[in-house]
This record gives sequence, C-alpha cells and structure tokens, in this order.
Amino acid sequence: MAFAPTPSWFFLLLMFVVPAIAVVATVVCIPVSLHSRWVGRGTWWPVPMHRRWYAGFTLLVLCDGWVLLLVQGGRNLDAAIASESANRAARAEFVLLQDVQHGELLFPSGTWIKRYDPFDNGEPVRALKLTGLEQAHFSKPLDIAGVVAVSLDFSGGAQATVELAHDQRVRGTECKKGQMALFSVPPIDYDIVAEFGKEAPDGPGARFKPGQWKFDRCTGQAVVLDSPTKEPRL
Repeated sequence: MAFAPTPSWFFLLLMFVVPAIAVVATVVCIPVSLHSRWVGRGTWWPVPMHRRWYAGFTLLVLCDGWVLLLVQGGRNLDAAIASESANRAARAEFVLLQDVQHGELLFPSGTWIKRYDPFDNGEPVRALKLTGLEQAHFSKPLDIAGVVAVSLDFSGGAQATVELAHDQRVRGTECKKGQMALFSVPPIDYDIVAEFGKEAPDGPGARFKPGQWKFDRCTGQAVVLDSPTKEPRL
C-alpha cells in the first residue's frame, strides 16, 4: 500500500499559515486605516509610523504579494490541467486525415477512431498513434480477419467484434449484413520484462494481427457507434 509523503512544517507555513495571517491582517488593517484617514487623526494610520511599524507594514506587503503569487499559480495550474485534458480528449477520439498503417491493417483516411492511451500526459504535441485502439468506424468497407466489415470493436482485448458490410459466408457460416462477427484474439508473444513500462509499438510493428483471430460466430444486430468528426492533434 502506497502512502503520500508527509508535508513539512515549512511547506505548511508557506502554503497555509502565511496566507491566512496575511489575509486576516489585511482585512483588519484596511478598515482601521480608512477610519483613521476619514474619521480620526486624518492620516492613514492611527499611530506614529516608527521603524518597527514600517518593518511590520513591509512584512505584510510581502505576505500579501505571496498570496497573490499563490492565487496566480493556482489559476495557471487549473489552465494547464484543462489544456492537458483537452489534448488527451482530442487524441482519444478523432477522424484520420490520412491512411494509417497499424499492424496488419491499413486504416483509410476518414476512419473514426476511439482509443485509450495511458502514456498520454496531455502534452501539446504528440505523434499520432493508434495504440490502445478500442473502436473504429471505417470510411469504407475493409477486409479484416477474412470479413468485409464497416466497423470494429476491439475494446474487449481477448475478443473482437466486427460489423458485417453485407451478407457473406464466414468460415462456413452464413452471416447477414449488420450482424456482428465475434472473434477470439489469441495473445501475442513478446518480451514482457524488456518492454515493461514502455509504450506498445505502433505502425506496421503494432501487435494488431487480425489474421490470427479465430472466428467464433455471428450474432445479433450491430451496435451503432457514435462517430463525431474530430481532427487529431499532431
């Protein structure tokens, strides 16, 4: 079980104690100063400003400046998080602007892609990848695993389903247009230890090999996939 590190007293002082003191002191000083200026002595401070008071006032200004820096830093962090989230979303669901080879299959331009990438940290620029492919809606019928299909669902990992583009015989089984052909996906051997913590290969070397899938059966009607038009961020 992992435990978060315990923050130091200095960190707590800078992040919570100093801002709290600065806010309280400023809230108290402002009405006192205004009262002294307009109601009392006619000056901005009710007591003579000796050296000690100047030091305290300077310290208060510095603390207020620190509070402003914390507020601005928090706003910048929120903006960065929102930008990273938008970048990840744009690269998780998009439409291909050109043909892309992924493993054994060439995905044509105009294909809608949905994928999950655990290595995507929301960077502004990241190479277009199809690793982590979950769903695809082809812009034109494709021959995949011996089936002419219009869409693919690969989110099951050990099982893949493709939507038939027309009536066809699949491994001796008569299947109808719109039905889903179910395939078992055998594991692909690779050096797990050597590639631990690394991104899976993409492009022609991707571990996406429909030619090895084993047909199970055709079943039901196709599940209609959403296919919004989104351009990838390259």
